[in-house]
Amino acid sequence: MENQEYIINGDMAFNNSQFDEALKNYQKALEIDSNNQYLLNRVGSILIPMGRIDEALDCFKKAKDLDPDNGDIVFNYGNACFYAVICAKVFDMFDSFLFL
Repeated sequence: MENQEYIINGDMAFNNSQFDEALKNYQKALEIDSNNQYLLNRVGSILIPMGRIDEALDCFKKAKDLDPDNGDIVFNYGNACFYAVICAKVFDMFDSFLFL
């Protein structure tokens, strides 16, 4: 399959909330073009609700490095950083309650 077909299939799955299928297609497309900021941004957006925060941050950082003026990427990267901090604080609070 051509890279564009993986992207189209990924976009269709993404738009239909079939995120596992979208992720598979986007990852196959990234194997062909690992510097595609659109794909990196999409993959990061899928990984966040899956709880795979560190992987999502890596995707957004790479996408931002490739296209630093892309507002969508900067916005998503900022949200992921914010979410990562909130998750870390929640985990810290949970740990502190365990030791009360």
